[in-house]
Formats: sequence, C-alpha cells, structure tokens
Amino acid sequence: MSFKQLQLNAASGDPEAQFQLGRAYDCGDGTKRNPKKAFTWYSKAANQHHTEALEHLAEFYQNGIGCEEDNRKAIQCLKEAAEKGSSSAQFSLADALLDIGECSEAIDILKSKADSGSCEAQFKLGEIFSEGVKIPKSDCDAFKWYEQAAIRGFGEAYVKVGQCLATGVGVTRNFPEAISWLLKVATPHSTVSAGDMHFAQLMLSDVYASGDFPGRNVVEAYKWLNLAIAYWPTWAADDQRLTLGERREKIAFQMSQEDIQRAQAESAKLFIFPEKLKKPG
Repeated sequence: MSFKQLQLNAASGDPEAQFQLGRAYDCGDGTKRNPKKAFTWYSKAANQHHTEALEHLAEFYQNGIGCEEDNRKAIQCLKEAAEKGSSSAQFSLADALLDIGECSEAIDILKSKADSGSCEAQFKLGEIFSEGVKIPKSDCDAFKWYEQAAIRGFGEAYVKVGQCLATGVGVTRNFPEAISWLLKVATPHSTVSAGDMHFAQLMLSDVYASGDFPGRNVVEAYKWLNLAIAYWPTWAADDQRLTLGERREKIAFQMSQEDIQRAQAESAKLFIFPEKLKKPG
C-alpha cells in the first residue's frame, strides 16, 4: 500500500491504517520521522482500542516522545492492552507499576502469568525477589521461581538455579544438583547465550575447585576455567581476564603436568568458534 493510500485510509477512520501511519511516522518508513505525528495517529488508533497502538502510545507517554511524559496515562494504555490479552503489555504493565511503587499489583500480574506457565514471568519474579529493591528480598522465593522457570526450560534460569545450589542461597547447598543444572548451559552449543554459558563455566570451575565439595576435581576446575577464559566476552575488562588467568595458575599449582595436559585436551574438545554461538539477546 502506498503512503498516500495509507493516509487516506487512516483519515477515513480505519484503526489499523491509523496505527500503520503512526508507525510510518515513528520509524521514518516512506516519510520523514515525525514523533508528534506518530503520537497523533497512535492516539487515534488507541482511541479505537487498537492493541498495538495502545502499547506504542504507552511507550511514547513513558518517554515523552511527541508528548509530555505521563506515566499514569502510559499505565492506562497498558492496562487496556493487557486486558485485551496482550502478553507483552502485561509484562510492560508490571514493569511500569514497579517503577511507581505499586508493587503488589505488579507482583499479582506476574504471579498470574507465572501460575499459567509463563517461564518468563517465573524468571522475572525470581529476579525481583533476588534483588530485593522493589519488594523485600527473599532468597527462598527467588529460588522457587527460578526453579520453576528452569524446569520449564528457560535457559537463563538454569544458571540461577545452579548458582543458588552451589552457594546455598535460598536453598540447601547441593553440589551434584548444581553441576547438573550448570552443565545444561556450560557446554557450547548454538541454543545457549554466550553470556550464560560463560558464567556457567565459571561457576562449574568454582564448584569443582571448592574444598567443601566431596567430589573436588582440579582437572575439571581447570577445564571449565580454561573454557571460560577462551570465551571471555569482548566487552569485558581485560584486567578481569587476567584475574581469571591467575586463578587458573593457582589451580595448576595443585596439578601434575599430565593432569594439566588432560584438562587442556578436554577443554579443547568442547571448544567451538565463537561466531557459531548464540549472541546475547
């Protein structure tokens, strides 16, 4: 459809055309970017209860794009879109409510989604209870929600569950279970985020090097730390990488040359080229 036809359809009152015209002005698609006109057409479509327009209009109100910043109006838009069944609007509404301190309502929204099986909502609840910024901190509740998300296959939650089990935060310390969860993301493959994989490798090295672990294994500790160094994020500070190198040297002091060579060979078997890894989202 031409831009001219889109304008005609929008002017005739078609809510989808009004939304698409708002997006055109918003993104500069077929015309120059014009936030004020984008706001106007999003508003017209939202007044006709167009779900996506309501969500875009909320973002404009939240950030003062083409209008005065108004979080209350943003929340009104998100509530209507959420009531119409938009999952993204429900998450955005929870975030907006947390930002203005209406935590109880936000938690209720997330718990409702979590109880319906949303692993994203379960993980977000874990993060909220773990951080303890918006609501009182609860490591036990954080682990409960992380575990539910992990059981449903949410990759980021694997790392969190493994970390909690390895450190005994929110749950009884259990090294074998921690290793089981961490291994799901520590081994390089295309479905794993590079950041999650790197952190899991570091955690595995710490677990195997721990003097509290009856199954302490310096070869495994060296192997996973070796991989973590090999996959060091390009955005991270070089001095932190040097620190990891020093940690590896300390582990190597406890090993025979034969053990070091075995650990290096085992880590080499797991290594794949970074460009084949899933990039952090």
